[in-house]
Amino acid sequence: MIRTRVDITTNFGAITDAVDALARRAVMAGAQEGARVSSQIAATRRKSGLMAQHEVLPVRGSPDGWEASFRSRAPHRIFQDLGTLRGRATKLKASTVARRASPSGQARTAKVGDSPGIEPLRFYAAGRRAGRKAMLEVISRGL
Repeated sequence: MIRTRVDITTNFGAITDAVDALARRAVMAGAQEGARVSSQIAATRRKSGLMAQHEVLPVRGSPDGWEASFRSRAPHRIFQDLGTLRGRATKLKASTVARRASPSGQARTAKVGDSPGIEPLRFYAAGRRAGRKAMLEVISRGL
């Protein structure tokens, strides 16, 4: 007589915990690498000061999983990142377009002349690219 026994144990809880821990490590590594790269690019601007000092925000839960981020402490970071005037990288609000079309807006634009304003550094976009790459490397190494 031959008898066989199959024992099936479910370790879904342990698997979920391991995946969560890996995701948290990957997200933190991505934020740290993104902050490092972003800070290096921001430091290329003369007298960057606070703009080159990036901080990594802690890992926090989101509806889709985990997230962490980085930011510069400088209040003028958005102007240095996206640029101003003709170097602007994002779409302008309708109110800004209307204000520029007004007579006083035309006078201000004429006063600026051919100045490009602040050239965009786009250090946040570079940091996000580097952070995503670092995060995927941690995930590919696995548990």
